[in-house]
Parts: sequence; C-alpha cells; structure tokens
Amino acid sequence: MMIVPAVLATTEQQFREQCNILLPLSPRIQIDIADGLLVPNTTVSTDYIVKYLKNNKTLFQNHTIDFHLMVQDWESVQKKIIAIRDLVTIGLILIHKLVWPVDEEPKSYQCIVYNPSENIDFMLAKKFHTVQIMTIIPGEQGGTFLPDNLPKIAQLKKKGFQGKILLDGGINSKTLPTVLSQQCLPDMIAVGSYLTTAHDPKTRFARLEKIMQQNPLLPR
Repeated sequence: MMIVPAVLATTEQQFREQCNILLPLSPRIQIDIADGLLVPNTTVSTDYIVKYLKNNKTLFQNHTIDFHLMVQDWESVQKKIIAIRDLVTIGLILIHKLVWPVDEEPKSYQCIVYNPSENIDFMLAKKFHTVQIMTIIPGEQGGTFLPDNLPKIAQLKKKGFQGKILLDGGINSKTLPTVLSQQCLPDMIAVGSYLTTAHDPKTRFARLEKIMQQNPLLPR
C-alpha cells in the first residue's frame, strides 16, 4: 500500500508551501483542483498550477503526479494538464462519476472517482484501471472520515475488479487502523491535511508507514 500525499491549496502561496512540504515525502503526489461548482470550495487555479509545474519541472522530475479534478468542466482542465505531459510525469487524472459521460471510453490515464453517497457501478468501474473511493465529502481537506465507504473496496474485488483502488479522505494515524482492519485493502491512500497541517510532516508520514508495517495483511 502506497501513501500518496495530497495538495489542496486555496492560494498560490499555500500551493507552493504544500508542494515543498510533500514532495520530499513520496515519489508520488496528488494535486486537487476544485472549481466551487462540483464541490463547495475553490482551489488555486489550474492555470497557476500548470504554470508552476512548467517553471519548476526540475522540482518534480522524480515524481509522478496525479490530478484529482473536482470540477464540472473536467475536459478543459484535463486539456491544460495534458499539454505539459512532456515536462512532468502524469500518473492519473481522477474524474468524478457525477460528471463522467455515460458512453465515454476512458483514456489510459483517466480513473473514476466515487463519492460517499454513490454506490459502486461495477460495469462502469471495470472500464478503468484505477478507481478512487472517497471517504470524506470531497472538496475540503480535514473532513470527517466516513468508514461506511470502506466495504466498497471488497465489493469491487469480489466482483473481479483487477485494477488499482485508491482511497481518499480523512486518513490519519487514528483512522488508518480502521482501513487496515478491512477484509480487502486499497492499493494507495491519499493523505492531505494530516501532513500539510503538521509541524513535522516527515514524522507523521513515518508514523503512517509504521502503522502499515505492523499490519499482518500487508507484504513485508
């Protein structure tokens, strides 16, 4: 199981600060983009994020970047991200089921995101190589962890889903043991405010790794 630090910034300064905090922790990070329409809050603009990545490509050269699009017009945001694919390594572009076109066939970098209120649509999920399950109401880091969504991991696997499963929302040292107690485990967990609000993010990241290492279900 991989910990993926998540950037969710409302200002340009905050975005820069969070990148500086999270990049040393993991070779993979997630950048959240919110438009205030699909979710209540708004993050720093896509244009600024793209500009920052272009101007600081050496900072990100050893990292894979996932983009979580909490936006209605995901196609235009995705287009701006794909335009810099030769400068940074794009891992996933995460798009919410709520705005995914019913008949659309996903590209290799796209994955589907299920909100807490949504049941797993396996016929849709199996089109994707990665599925993200939200365990908070999306849009704001630090939301209440919603453990009732954890069984969705087992639902996917029992129906034969062969891809990766990413869990996002409310993960910290207190909620991670609940995740690890499940019959089926995610492949990745996105962690935001637990790291970005910490006085010592490195120590907190190490604490999560230690909790995972103590779990008998995870390979050594």
